[in-house]
Amino acid sequence: MQANQSKESLTQENKTPETRVIFVRHGETQWNTQARMMGQLNSPLTPKGEQQVLALGERLKPYPISALYSSDLGRAMQTAQAIADASGLEITQDKGLREIHMGDFQGYTYAEIAEKFPDEWQGYQGEGQYTYQTPNGESHAQKSIRTVETLNRLTDQHVGETIVMVSHAGILRAVFEYVLHLPPNHQHRFQRNNATFNLFSKIGDHWSLAVWGDETHLSEDLRG
Repeated sequence: MQANQSKESLTQENKTPETRVIFVRHGETQWNTQARMMGQLNSPLTPKGEQQVLALGERLKPYPISALYSSDLGRAMQTAQAIADASGLEITQDKGLREIHMGDFQGYTYAEIAEKFPDEWQGYQGEGQYTYQTPNGESHAQKSIRTVETLNRLTDQHVGETIVMVSHAGILRAVFEYVLHLPPNHQHRFQRNNATFNLFSKIGDHWSLAVWGDETHLSEDLRG
């Protein structure tokens, strides 16, 4: 009996703990509805977005969350505040969770960008989009490197715990591609809707995707 107990204890001690990351995109913003390039500029949540993040906060209340991290951009902080209000957690801002910096494109609609910066827009839309650096901005490759560094840095601080990261569509794209070992530039093959529930798991150095794009906490009129 003692030998069996010792063996069982040793197995439990050697078991690698699971770290879980609930990754969410901010609620709908005014510029989202206008197809306007935000990048690292700010746009407030719409009334729909405000309702989305309230529902998200309620969704996360039952989880044993030990830390709440957020991009320091306004739309992410509004979303994180709704989660903090529901859970009692404090928000820790991290610039590594910021959306990609779109440089001179920021603040314009896609049609306006194509008109004002035709050569640059063609370069961005081309085959090399992943490595193309927008004028005074960053490339998707640079953003992805930043995202992965931030993801692993924060999870290394919370091994065996459940944490929340509030961020942006471009950052979610980078995490999705990293975890699933996908080639870049396939973002249109998967949805990254506002205020959805996404759950990633890390055991040792191995990442896996548990839940993607869950909108069950949102009423039909708040989805999409």
